[in-house]
Amino acid sequence: MRTTPYSQVQKGLAAIAGIDPENLLAHEKLQFAEYLNDATKYVWSYYPWPESVRVEERYFRPEYSRTTGFFSINEENIHYPLPEGNNTVTVLGRDVTDQWQDGTLKIPLSEFQRLEVKQNFTQRRSSPPSHILTLGRDSFMQEVTEYRSGDEVYHDGCYYRKWADNSQLTMNKWSDDTLEDPIWNVAGEWIINDSIDDYTVWHKIGDEFEADEWESNVFYYAGAIVERDGKYFLCHRNRTPTQAEYDGYDGKPPKWAYAVSLDQGGISLENVLHWYPVDPAFDRYIEYDQVGKEVIGTTLSVHTDDPRYTSSTPLNWKEGREGIYVELPFETNKVWVRFREEAPQFTENTPDVQILNYLTSAIKAYAYKAFLISDGQNEKAMLQEQFGLDLLVREVDKLMHQQYRGGTALVG
Repeated sequence: MRTTPYSQVQKGLAAIAGIDPENLLAHEKLQFAEYLNDATKYVWSYYPWPESVRVEERYFRPEYSRTTGFFSINEENIHYPLPEGNNTVTVLGRDVTDQWQDGTLKIPLSEFQRLEVKQNFTQRRSSPPSHILTLGRDSFMQEVTEYRSGDEVYHDGCYYRKWADNSQLTMNKWSDDTLEDPIWNVAGEWIINDSIDDYTVWHKIGDEFEADEWESNVFYYAGAIVERDGKYFLCHRNRTPTQAEYDGYDGKPPKWAYAVSLDQGGISLENVLHWYPVDPAFDRYIEYDQVGKEVIGTTLSVHTDDPRYTSSTPLNWKEGREGIYVELPFETNKVWVRFREEAPQFTENTPDVQILNYLTSAIKAYAYKAFLISDGQNEKAMLQEQFGLDLLVREVDKLMHQQYRGGTALVG
């Protein structure tokens, strides 16, 4: 960009004020920084100067990301001691024992769901087995996204909210073929995201949220969402069959034995072991400060396509406390935002911060006006304000007359 360092602007202001630029006192530098900050904010917001404006594609909610990169495990990361015997290491049911060498295992995170070191055993588990590997933050070779309770994401045309952190909630699964072991989400300081389809931690929100009216005699299973009196509840855990039901069906109770029902099993919506209240409300806004993006200072327009290369019609929008609310003509998670960046900030210790050079004259004029007011020279300050405005109008006039010109130069 065409810029001038702050130190040069500060020296120019000192010269205009009749002060030696090379021998500014500490309090004068502080004073000048305040004057120049105020003047820059005014000049910055006067017009959408080309080099202060950005056009970026922004999202209403970030795309869901499972995991990226690689992690490594060594003996120091093993939370529980390995059991003795014929042990195997499995990832998503795949035997990766041969990848465990010298106490270290490396597996792509995209393939990771949970790690278990198993012995040959068949008994049912009623508590987390002691031989699950728990990963620490230091295990990761690069940073990945970690979602917390309350986070909202976008995935495959739907919005989701995480209602619980990675937890030790269990879900007894029923299968037509065999009774599977409970699934355990291991708690700990590890950045591994649960599947977006895991209703023990995620649920849909917004337009795609669906719920059936709750009935006391209906059999519900984990993942069901119901509505009662305007409130919504998510079934996050199936009923655990009784010992008599196991014994009566040779260790494989029928599907109904896992059902959650008030009439059949006495499980009400207030039973937090099986039901959890959820809020499907979704506020569609763009945050001013999004990860990896420039902070939005002032919104100028919002479009469905990049307005730099298409004649995209501006959308209706308004700014709120949370961000920019947009009226959409169709369902989408991303729009193009044309906005002014925040004005640069200066202190007495930021000599290298850059200022757009074609705005420095107006900035110095308005800063000098503030200096005159502090010195009691109010009439002179009024003239200086007019001078600063003339400088701004001149720059705007140059831009208005020079933009969008495609004429042919005349050669004499």
